[in-house]
Amino acid sequence: MASTPTVILITGANRGLGRGLAETYLARPNVTLVAGVRDPSSASALSLSSAPAGAGSKVVLVKIDSQSDTDAAAAVATLKAQGITQIDVAIANAGVANVFGQVHEIAPADQRRFVEINTLGPLKLYAAVRPLLLAAAAAGRGTPKFVGVSTMAATTGEVETTVPYRNGAYAASKAMLNHLLRRAHFESEGIAVFAVDPGFFDSDMGKEGASILGYDGPLTSLESVTAGTVREIDNTTRESAGSKDGYIGWEGKRLAY
Repeated sequence: MASTPTVILITGANRGLGRGLAETYLARPNVTLVAGVRDPSSASALSLSSAPAGAGSKVVLVKIDSQSDTDAAAAVATLKAQGITQIDVAIANAGVANVFGQVHEIAPADQRRFVEINTLGPLKLYAAVRPLLLAAAAAGRGTPKFVGVSTMAATTGEVETTVPYRNGAYAASKAMLNHLLRRAHFESEGIAVFAVDPGFFDSDMGKEGASILGYDGPLTSLESVTAGTVREIDNTTRESAGSKDGYIGWEGKRLAY
């Protein structure tokens, strides 16, 4: 009898860090990779099905737009209809960071959009997948994990170090996410809920931010960030996810909440 596949769900799985994470997990054996994308019919989404896959691994495409109030729940219903009733790892990766400025320059509309995508998107995903994470825990499948992709800029304890980046609107939306994830962790026995910071790396979002900020230095490679992020997710336990030392950076360092 074939062993039960490890089920990993990733939003924003067709580009940037999400793509890197998706391809890394898909290359492992016996993985069902649930790729959440805004448009499952897009070329970038469909190309995931031809990415190198480990023995017994496969891709399932589902529509999850972070701005939709129904997509995450509908995606879970689709998974259940296909016999996927447990999830081992869910990664809320989709996000936006394309407006910069000091706090007095933040337009309310921009802040609302950042919160809608960067905070409420993961919140809706968590609500939808939580029963499947708990089901995996009840089945004895280790410690299921819900991971929110955050940012070093979301630190409140060391906010003075992030002021030069002028990304307060983005940072605030992620700081709110960090708080919700930490609270969710202590509300739920048997699963680990935590934030991970992938740093400032070579992606479309990273390049856009660097251009706006006038930064022309080197960006960390996507390959390095992906490998480090996967390593930290793999190594995080229920106990370490609840650490008071801060949230997790891709290099293993803790960042102050």
